Amino acid sequence: MPAMRPRVLVRIGIALGVTAALMLSGCSPAPPEPRPWPTKTVRAPAFGSLDEAFEAAVATYQRYTDLWNQIAAEGGAAPERLLDVMEDNELAAEEFEFFEGLTARGWRVSGPITFAKTRLVQYQDGVGLIQIYACSDLSGARLIDGGGNDVTPEREEQVPLMLTFSIERPDSVLLSKSDLWDRPGVC
Repeated sequence: MPAMRPRVLVRIGIALGVTAALMLSGCSPAPPEPRPWPTKTVRAPAFGSLDEAFEAAVATYQRYTDLWNQIAAEGGAAPERLLDVMEDNELAAEEFEFFEGLTARGWRVSGPITFAKTRLVQYQDGVGLIQIYACSDLSGARLIDGGGNDVTPEREEQVPLMLTFSIERPDSVLLSKSDLWDRPGVC
């Protein structure tokens, strides 16, 4: 065993001597403050069941569709109203650009866009995500120019979508993404 240096022995001796003296005098050094272990904040689930999450997503998409139809019928006026039901992200920017185009041309949309055949894809409460399939029905909506002419381009009238919603709380479900679904079975 290698010999210890005298300074190390002195320090160890002093430390042991101070500890012994404090113990004999009835004093002991204060124990160190316990450090809390890092913990994850456990968030209460936003919904009690898959059905509740699905219903909340469908209700949000219905409010989105109603607002979209209203803004489109008004020629694109005040599209920021959509931010009540959708995230301010790339999807919102695309919608605002569409409505700005309507306004610039003096066009409007006559008739509603609707949806049906919704199905739950997934609900992940831990990451605040709900995804559903929906079949968007464009058949009742016509694009009308400033002279009242129908200028609706050729298009598919039934469009399958996968919709993604973010959730913070049950009363805060927002549309965050709308993707075309290119596989069969939705519409």
